[in-house]
Amino acid sequence: MESEDAVWAETTGGGLLHQLFGYYPTLHDARVESLAFEGSTLKMDVDYTDSGAEGEKDLRVRMQLVWSGLREVDLTAYDSDLTGMTFHRQHDLLRTVFEHGFGISGSIVSEGFEAKLEKVDPPDRLNEDRGLRILYR
Repeated sequence: MESEDAVWAETTGGGLLHQLFGYYPTLHDARVESLAFEGSTLKMDVDYTDSGAEGEKDLRVRMQLVWSGLREVDLTAYDSDLTGMTFHRQHDLLRTVFEHGFGISGSIVSEGFEAKLEKVDPPDRLNEDRGLRILYR
């Protein structure tokens, strides 16, 4: 977990995400809104909710996760949900592993990773009939 925290801490939004949630996001039960490939970069827009304590409101955020210097992308998408995400350093590269589940699973190997907080309390899209948007530019 220590290396996981180090990766999040190095990002622009990591400190703010930690401040909001009290921990770095695991992205369990997060929902991917879109994937956009731009050259050797992959941008993933994600909605993540942390259940509040009894009687408290849930905390929801939209963040953009960005992998730069892509070396390998091996993802399977059955749905737009994430079961969880872990990081593993491999020399100068970073392997991001998406846990196997009913949504997106697989891995990304890249030179860099960035997390940016886009919005706190974004509109809830869970009941909308829409799929995962994938773009290549």
